[in-house]
Amino acid sequence: MFRSRSYRSSKSGAIRGGGPADKSTGDKKEKAFFNPQPVKSAARANPASTPPSLAAKPSYLVNDGCSDLKSGINWELSKNSSPKGGYIVQDITIMALAFDCHNRPISLKKKMPLHYYEVWRVEPNSTEITPENADSFFFNVETRDHTAHTYGSAVWAAAATYHDNVGESEIPDHMIRNNPKTAAGALLSSEQDPRLGGNTSPAIPHGLSYHWSCCGSGMSPNVIDSKTPS
Repeated sequence: MFRSRSYRSSKSGAIRGGGPADKSTGDKKEKAFFNPQPVKSAARANPASTPPSLAAKPSYLVNDGCSDLKSGINWELSKNSSPKGGYIVQDITIMALAFDCHNRPISLKKKMPLHYYEVWRVEPNSTEITPENADSFFFNVETRDHTAHTYGSAVWAAAATYHDNVGESEIPDHMIRNNPKTAAGALLSSEQDPRLGGNTSPAIPHGLSYHWSCCGSGMSPNVIDSKTPS
């Protein structure tokens, strides 16, 4: 899986990309890496105005081994938003590969790589982020004996930008909740760039890469290759 959303079957990968997740339950051929580009934006409104800066703060990491891993962050803004509020836009790409111990691919519920955009609302004149100020990455491979007897890797590569002075009416219609083409769950998301304007903060990276090999006995730890923020 990749996110708060989880997609499961008797032998499939559950994936969650970005968006809030329950850290207790999880509701994005060995390594693949991505170089995400900053989220594109339209011309800035009132360039003399400095928008709040965006930061991602680590909140938890649950590493259960043999593919099962959850990692969360909290978004923070340096100061209150404008009277119109704004949006955090995350451009995210997810890649996961899993194999059984006979080197046969394990099918996942989402076609890889998975690329989309998701947004969080920042309320006017505040630092309040809705539906909540959290984002998480979650993946596991579910087999009859849990996640043992598989090997593979999972990579999330994202860049997030805050767009200040953007109202709710400026969100394009293609951004929808529970979008079946993404792993964003209840967040507004789309495969298309929302191309929001406003005053934009510098893009910040958000990513995770790990691999596992559990073709022996028992549960082995996942090996984290990189994590941002650390």
